[in-house]
Amino acid sequence: MAAYLEVARINGGAKASQTPLNAARHNLRCIAAELQGRPGDRIDPARIHLNQVLYGPATPEEIIALMNQFILDQRAEVWRKDLIQMFEVVIDPKQALLRADEDRFFKAAMTWLESWLDCPMLSAIVHRDETSPHAHVLFVPLRNGRLQGSMVIGNKHKLARMQKRFYDEVCKPFGLSKPATFSREEKAPLADSIVKHVTRAGVLSADVLHQLRVMVRNAPNLAALANACGLAGVHEPALVEVAFGEPESATSIFSVGVQPAMRGKAMRHITPPVTLQLSPKRPGIRSTGLHAPTLRQAEIASGIPPP
Repeated sequence: MAAYLEVARINGGAKASQTPLNAARHNLRCIAAELQGRPGDRIDPARIHLNQVLYGPATPEEIIALMNQFILDQRAEVWRKDLIQMFEVVIDPKQALLRADEDRFFKAAMTWLESWLDCPMLSAIVHRDETSPHAHVLFVPLRNGRLQGSMVIGNKHKLARMQKRFYDEVCKPFGLSKPATFSREEKAPLADSIVKHVTRAGVLSADVLHQLRVMVRNAPNLAALANACGLAGVHEPALVEVAFGEPESATSIFSVGVQPAMRGKAMRHITPPVTLQLSPKRPGIRSTGLHAPTLRQAEIASGIPPP
């Protein structure tokens, strides 16, 4: 598997999962709900001691204080609540390295990122308590006294350029393979193989579940996917979870936001979550707070008989 570099924007929006504090708490393993060690969880609590702080404070509160100090020193104005105040780069070699080489790789990656991005670095933490060792590096997108997340991170073309340079200058010297690319003809059979694996596997690994979540959230036609899952009758925003296995022990594969078919004044409120379970015997929709009329619309649209 090829090494990869991923960038995520983090702002001070209403969702707790998207705030700088929550990102810092996740990286330093301060979220109790993530440390339960349940089947399918990505984090193994017994291996947390293997994690390593390469740079920055040892507590989430100190990371946020450092971020605020950088912003204050530069006299940058946070004029919108959803302004990008922090962004995170995730680096995963996806290949086995000797421990000494692994340490050198993450330190080289951290140094390279600081030079390439040219903005204040807050924290760099290596996680060894998940499927594969990877690093989370937090930055403040400050340039010329302003928070300029869009300029620092750029568009998909700038990100692709960054990924290529990262491979050439950091990954290649460590013998890591180049990220794979697929032609249109190659993608179709590969996608079919992935779908077959998912539908046959039953209980999936935490890494597969994570990759599926990422793929679905970035799906170019999310509405069509929702319709295929039997949610064509739901016109309000909903959180959808798809699970495979028996209804009593189904494994969640992804949870995504479904865009409403009606916008503006017609959109009254955010619909609570809905879970769609797919099992070899009988699919079913399980409500987790969805009001009855909308749930019934989903059942009728999917052709699923009421329980």
